[in-house]
Amino acid sequence: MLSLQLIQGLSPLQTSIRLLPQVIVGVVVNILTGYLVDKVSVRVLVGSSAFITAVAPLILALSRDSWSYWEGIFVGDALAPVNPDGKLLKRIYWEG
Repeated sequence: MLSLQLIQGLSPLQTSIRLLPQVIVGVVVNILTGYLVDKVSVRVLVGSSAFITAVAPLILALSRDSWSYWEGIFVGDALAPVNPDGKLLKRIYWEG
């Protein structure tokens, strides 16, 4: 996120702290997916995660420089790790 450093004038340490939500959400999503994969249709999981994955970069692309971190960048970064996993995609063919 070079834009955080160049446009908002943050240091590399401040920028890396602002990227921590990606790590946290990534861990939570992986644990939750492991729990839900036997309880929810894989097609629903992949479809919803693909939609969220498509929305995350749109939020980041449409965010304005005047917005605070919490209004745009946080939401886009937090949603970025939610994506269809290869194991889920393979399972669609097994359920097929």
